[in-house]
Amino acid sequence: NANIHIFIHGGYWRALDKSDHSQLAKPFVENNILYFSINHDLCPTVTLSEIVKQVTEAIVWIYNNCKKFGGNKNRITISGHSAGAHLCAMIMANNWEEHNIPKNIIKGAALISGIYQPELVLNLSVNKEIRLSKKEAIKNTPKAPKENIPIILTCVGDKEPEGWKEQTKLFTKNIIDSCNCLDFSILENENHFSMMTSFSNSEHKFVKKIINMAKNIL
Repeated sequence: NANIHIFIHGGYWRALDKSDHSQLAKPFVENNILYFSINHDLCPTVTLSEIVKQVTEAIVWIYNNCKKFGGNKNRITISGHSAGAHLCAMIMANNWEEHNIPKNIIKGAALISGIYQPELVLNLSVNKEIRLSKKEAIKNTPKAPKENIPIILTCVGDKEPEGWKEQTKLFTKNIIDSCNCLDFSILENENHFSMMTSFSNSEHKFVKKIINMAKNIL
């Protein structure tokens, strides 16, 4: 009957794998939280819309099957890094009842240095690999969650470019009415990539916040 936490990896939707982030499971396992890390197909083999669909399907699968692994389907929290934080933001706005599961399935979310304005990617060299279209970027710009989420944590590293910081600040401001508790952190001495190493440590200040969220579901 364990609480469940689901992590979605980053990689600009076009790289990396859940196995690249296996170290992040450690704090959750140490706290008896059932941890799932999910994969999805990558751009440009599939569109960003298809990735959002696959992540949604993964959440639905976990909800319907977690009991087999000792999990409580009514105690699910999520997190994601970079493009994974974007995917978290997208699924937070899902109409879950369309998938025959409760509309308030997500009890908490931690969004780590996310991409919340996909249109900005259109002007970056990395889009030669992603092949994101303007139509897809607009369609997959995160909106505020449809249902109130008890707690949402957002963070960005203090050593990240200003653009990353501003995206997180603006997104946090836009969802302020969508949760009971909203916590925004600027993490000291962290850049976009160092966090994925630091977050394997249960004593990291922001990891403690995520664990507290995952353990103490309202």
